[in-house]
Parts: sequence; structure tokens; C-alpha cells
Amino acid sequence: MQDDPLRRTSFTARADEAGRTLAHAIRARLPGLSAEGARRACRTGKVRVAERLCLDPGRILEDGESVSVDPSAPRAAAADAASGDRGTADLPIRFLDRHVVVVEKPPGVATVPFADEIGPASLKERVARALQRGPATRSAPLWVVHRLDKETSGLVMFARTEEAARSLQVQLRAHSVGRRYVAVVAGRPPPEGRVVSHLGIVRGDGLRGSVKNPALGKWSATNYRRVEGLAAGAAVVECRLETGRTHQIRIHMAELGHPVLGDRVYGRGAADGLPEAPRMCLHATSLSFDHPATGERISLESPLPADIDGYVRSLRDQRSARGRGR
Repeated sequence: MQDDPLRRTSFTARADEAGRTLAHAIRARLPGLSAEGARRACRTGKVRVAERLCLDPGRILEDGESVSVDPSAPRAAAADAASGDRGTADLPIRFLDRHVVVVEKPPGVATVPFADEIGPASLKERVARALQRGPATRSAPLWVVHRLDKETSGLVMFARTEEAARSLQVQLRAHSVGRRYVAVVAGRPPPEGRVVSHLGIVRGDGLRGSVKNPALGKWSATNYRRVEGLAAGAAVVECRLETGRTHQIRIHMAELGHPVLGDRVYGRGAADGLPEAPRMCLHATSLSFDHPATGERISLESPLPADIDGYVRSLRDQRSARGRGR
């Protein structure tokens, strides 16, 4: 019997599906699909779990997780490279060729390793393992192009050749790399604005901030736009970077009076009266750049992850409940 074509579907995992593999659940929802067809759908980037691309057909589902299947989704360029590495199941590779790799960084993972830090492997180490060539002891070479803070999630790119690294760094200095972030912040910022300052070390403990003396900091600019007002004391904002300084969005929004919720450094006390944030609510949702070899404009999007999206929904529900109570 011939395998039925893959069809678009979406569902929420039931209690009886919890503990089963993703491929098994997809087959249960699409009875005409073969086991290999379900596995192929995952490996080629046609499946999302909790709105995140999942290339691992053996991923174990949890009760209540959302699953969507889209046959028209673009083929995941890295499917063959990543699908066999169960250690990178939570590391969707969004773009891959011999020049550049773009991945979705999970929260709680450092972009690069630090000599004095003991903990999970860094993003760079995980990507290098996923792309390793030859013996298992040899990792693929990678060049760091830009970084995300440890608790920030979203799109990060690495260069795979020194020439590509130089090209991408030139684009960063020329501000031609497009980077858009979504954050949940305290209060109700103006509809839109631009924050410009010089960022530097402002205290002996290494805390950063804006300094009045330009010689003591680096010029920094953040554009923001309020996307949605949530419960009293919270809003969703979109930030576009002109520069990429350490902690830039976190500092600029905090100094504006609207710190990122869940930020334990610059946003302490900001969530008083609000449900506790699951973590720092900052996600790199969009990345665009000129391909270093072809010049083609590459544009990638990453949806808001489930933990931040759930938090936004809870604040939205709180706002609606207050409105009904008036």
C-alpha cells in the first residue's frame, strides 16, 4: 500500500499520547502515513512542537504540548546533519551551508564557553558537535559572529570559514545585519522610540550602564516599538538593534523605566504585582544578513518560545479578567 501524502494538521498531545514519540503521534493523527513518512516529515523540517522546529522524530511528547505539521514548510537544510544527534534535539538548525550556520539558542545556554564556568556545553560547542566531521573527537571549526546573553533565546549565527566570518563582521560594523527582538517589559512604554547612549562598566562589580563620558563607553542605539499592552504594569515590545553591545536591550529598557521582566540583574523588583516570569523574557525573533559568498539576502524568523508565549497569554488573560470586573 502506497504511503499517503503528508497533510497539514495541528493538534495538542493528549494524556494517552504523552510518553510516545513525535513520529508515533503524527502517524496516529494521519493514519495513511507510514512510519518512515512520519520520521521524514520531522527530519526535513515540516514539524513544530510548541511552535519550535523539531527535527527529532524520537522526541518524547508531554501532555498538552502543541504539534503542527506543514508539508509546505521549507526543507530544513540541516536535517541530515542534526537528526542523528540526540544531544542536539533542542537545537533547531535554521540555515546551513558550507559558509554559515544559524541556530535557535535555547535559554540557559551560554553562546561561547568560559574557562571558569562549569555547566552545560555552550552553544558553540553544541553546534560544532552537530556538524562534526570525521572522528568523533574532532569538532567542526566555527567562528563566533555575534552572541546572545545566556538567558536570552533565539536566532544566532556562526561562520564556518574565516572568510565568511570577516564578511559578516563587516556587515555588523556597517549595521546592515537585521536583528529584531521581542521582550516583555514592565510598565507601558511610549508607542515607539530610540534610546541612544554610551554603554560601559559603571560599577566595580562589573554591572554595565550608560555613562556620561563618551570616552568611558561605546556608542549604542536601540529602536523600540510597543506591540501590545498587557496586564497593568506590562507590555510586549519589539526592539531593533543598530549596535550590539553587551546587555544593550536590557540596559536601555531598564534605564527607560521599563526593564525586561524576569531579568534578575537590571529588572529586580520590576514584576511586583505581576505573575512571576518563567525566565528573562527576551527572544531574538528575526535575523537577516547578506550571504557572504552569494550576496543573497537571508532572512529568518523564530516564533516566540512556549514559555514566554505562555507568560504573555497569562498577562493577557489577567488584563481581560480585570476588564470584565469593572
